[in-house]
Amino acid sequence: MHSRVCPECAAEFMPRYGGQVCCSEECRAARKKRLNKRHKRACLARCAKKPRQTAAAERKEKARRRAEFFAARDRAFERAGLPIPKIEERGGVRVERRGTCVGGAAFNPTVPISPKSYYYR
Repeated sequence: MHSRVCPECAAEFMPRYGGQVCCSEECRAARKKRLNKRHKRACLARCAKKPRQTAAAERKEKARRRAEFFAARDRAFERAGLPIPKIEERGGVRVERRGTCVGGAAFNPTVPISPKSYYYR
């Protein structure tokens, strides 16, 4: 291995293992303390910028962003000349359709599918 320079005390040292960054345990502890303090300060600054929302406000915001996304997607489909996807709710499941597809009864979602395939018999 090649010699390295300690980021804390700027001493040159020969690492004992591949991931060693600092020359000693004291420098390692000092570096960890410094980085943790910087990280905590950055997290506090990030949290201070964004006010805490209530659960209802978060749901409204999420619904607004979802509606905005779908509106933009529909405009893109319209510009491309493709059919606009239709979204339906069926028993709590969202089903999205983008037009018709070939396949007939083989791809019909109302036809029951056996859990036991002929492949495994």
